[in-house]
Amino acid sequence: MEGTSYQKNNKFDIRNTTALTYEAIPGQLILKGDFTYYYNHSDRTRVENMYDFYTGPGIKKSRQTYSSLELWNYVNKYIASNATVNYIPKFNNEDHRLNLLAGINIEEKITRNFLSYRRGLLYADKPSFALMDGDYYTLNQTGEEWAYVGALFRANYNYKGKYLAEFSGRYDGSSKFPSNQQWGFFPSASLAWRASEESFLKDNASWLTDLKFRASIGSLGNGNVNPFLFLPTMNISRSSFIIGEGLLPYTYMPANIPESLTWERATTYDIGVDLSVLRNRLSLVFDYYHRYTTDMFTVGPEVPAVFGATVPKGNNADLKTKGWEVSVEWKDQFMIAGKPFNYGIKGMLWDSRSWVTKYNNPNKLLSTYYEGMEIGEIWGYSIEGLFKDQADIDNHLNDLGMPIDQSRILVSSSNIIKPGDLKFRDLDNSGRIDNGNNTVDNPGDRKIIGNSSIRMQYGFNLNASWNGFGLSAFFQGVGKRNWYPAKESAYFWGQYNRPYSYYLKDHVGDNVWSEENQNENAYWPRYRGYLALNSNRAMTLTNDRYLQNVAYLRLKNIQIDYRLKQSFAQRFGLQNCKIFVSGENVFTWSPLYKVTKNFDPEVIEPGDTDFRSTSGTDGDGYGYPMLRSFSVGLNLTF
Repeated sequence: MEGTSYQKNNKFDIRNTTALTYEAIPGQLILKGDFTYYYNHSDRTRVENMYDFYTGPGIKKSRQTYSSLELWNYVNKYIASNATVNYIPKFNNEDHRLNLLAGINIEEKITRNFLSYRRGLLYADKPSFALMDGDYYTLNQTGEEWAYVGALFRANYNYKGKYLAEFSGRYDGSSKFPSNQQWGFFPSASLAWRASEESFLKDNASWLTDLKFRASIGSLGNGNVNPFLFLPTMNISRSSFIIGEGLLPYTYMPANIPESLTWERATTYDIGVDLSVLRNRLSLVFDYYHRYTTDMFTVGPEVPAVFGATVPKGNNADLKTKGWEVSVEWKDQFMIAGKPFNYGIKGMLWDSRSWVTKYNNPNKLLSTYYEGMEIGEIWGYSIEGLFKDQADIDNHLNDLGMPIDQSRILVSSSNIIKPGDLKFRDLDNSGRIDNGNNTVDNPGDRKIIGNSSIRMQYGFNLNASWNGFGLSAFFQGVGKRNWYPAKESAYFWGQYNRPYSYYLKDHVGDNVWSEENQNENAYWPRYRGYLALNSNRAMTLTNDRYLQNVAYLRLKNIQIDYRLKQSFAQRFGLQNCKIFVSGENVFTWSPLYKVTKNFDPEVIEPGDTDFRSTSGTDGDGYGYPMLRSFSVGLNLTF
C-alpha cells in the first residue's frame, strides 16, 4: 500500500492516592481519610488522502477517499474522596463489644472531547489546518459530568462471641438522576449465632470445633447510566451539501425523556452455616440466597406507530435470582519416614438462576426479554437427522402423517433439498417449518433447547508438603453451559459459512455427508456455501443438532517446589531458598472438543473488535484464548 495516510496517538496519565490515618484515642477513636486524583490527556491526529493499493503483482488501484485532516483532543478528570470515623467503646463488662463507623464518600468525573475536522489538504505530506481550502469543516465538542455523594454507617455488636449483629446503610445521591429521584437509601442487616459456644454443645460435643448460623438482608444501589438522560438535548450539526450560499447548520427535536430514572436496587436475602469439626480438619461453608433486582434500566413500553418517536429507556424491569454456594475443606497430616506429611483438599461449588419478573413485552415476543423468561434460555429448532435419499425427502411427514414443508428454511439460492441436507422436525404439527408468531404462546417449531448462562461452577485446590517438597494445584470449571455458534464463528462453520472460508480438518472424512460418503449418521451435512451465514439458512437458525456443550474442566495452575533446609541456606547468608516449577492453564477438557478444538470454552465470547469487527455476538469464539505457560523460578530471602 502506498500513500500518506497515517494516524498518531499521544497519551498522558497521572494517578495518585493519598491516605491518612489518625488515632485520636488509641484503639478506640480512629479517623481515616483518602483522596484520589486521576488525569488523562490524549490527542489523536488522523490524515486521509487518496492512496494506492495492490490486489496482485502489478495490479494497482486507488482508494477514493477524502483528502482530510482530523484532530481529536480528550481530557478526563476523576476525583474521589472518603472520610470515616471509627469508634470502639470500652465496656467494664467484656461480654459486650461494639464497633461504630460513619463516613462520607464523594466522587466526580469530568470528560471533555474536542474534534476539529476539515477536507481539502493542499499538500498531502504537510497536513495542517493552515494549509487547507475545503468548504466542509466541523468543530464539535462533547463531554459529560457526573458526581456521587454518599453518607454511610455501620454498627457491629458482639455478645460473648455467641450472638453477633451488624446494621449498616448508605444514603447516596447522583447527579445522573433528576432532582426528585436522585437519592436512595440502601440498608443492610445481619445476625449470627455461634451455637458451638453454647454450653450444651461446648461441653458435650468434643468433636465440634465451630458451628455458626447466619442470616442477612441487604440492598445495594446501581446508578451506572449515562448522565443527562433525563434532560431533553438538541445536537447541532452541519449539512454535507450546499444550500443557498453554503453549508447550513441544523438541529432536530430532542428525544423523549423517561418518566422514571432513578437507582436500580438489588436486595439480597441470605442464610448460611459455617461448620468445623475434628479439630478444624473438616470444615464446611454453605449459603443460600435470593436476590431481587428492581427498577432495572431498560426499554420503555410499547406505543403505537403514530407516536412517531423512539420510546426512552427507564426503570421498567425487575429480575429474580436464586443461588447457592458450598465449600468443603479437609486438611490433615501423618508421618512418612519419620517426617510429617501435610496435605489438604478444598472443593467449591456454586450455582444461580435468574428470571425476568417484569418487562415491557406484553405479547411475549421471543426477540427480546419477556416476563417469566429465564436468563440465557436458547430457543431453537429440532433436527431429526439428515435426509437419506430422495424417497426420504418425498416422505418427510409429521406425527399426524402430514407432509412437511420446510421451504421457508433455505439451503441454497435455488432452495432444492437434496440427500444429506438437514431434516427439521415439525413440532407443532402444522405441516410447515416456521417460527409461528415468534412468541412464547406460538413459537412455531421452536422450543427451549438450552441455556447460555454459566451454571454449576466449581473449583478445587490440592496441596501437599513433605520434607521441603511442596505441591499445589488448582482446578476450575463449569458444569453446565450451552453455546450456539454465531454466523461469523468461522472456525466452527468453515466453508458452510462461506465457500472461500477456512477448510477445517473437522469437516473432512466420514463425519461429513458427501456423494462419495452418503452416511446419514454423519454429523456434518452436505457441503453448501452460505448455509451458516444468511439469517434464514438452515445452519444459521439455532437448532439442537449444532448446539454445543461448552462445560469444561481446566487445570489452572500447578506448582512443584523444594525449600532448602534453613540451616543449610543460612550457610550462604540466606533466610530461605525455594526452587519451583509452575504451569498455567496446563490442561483443559470439554465436550466441545468432540466436535472442534478451535475454541476455548472459557472465553467463547466475542473477541476484540480491532481483531474481528463484528456486531453483537457475530464474532463468538474470536476471544483471545487462555495461554498455556510454564515457568521455573527461584525465591531467595536474605
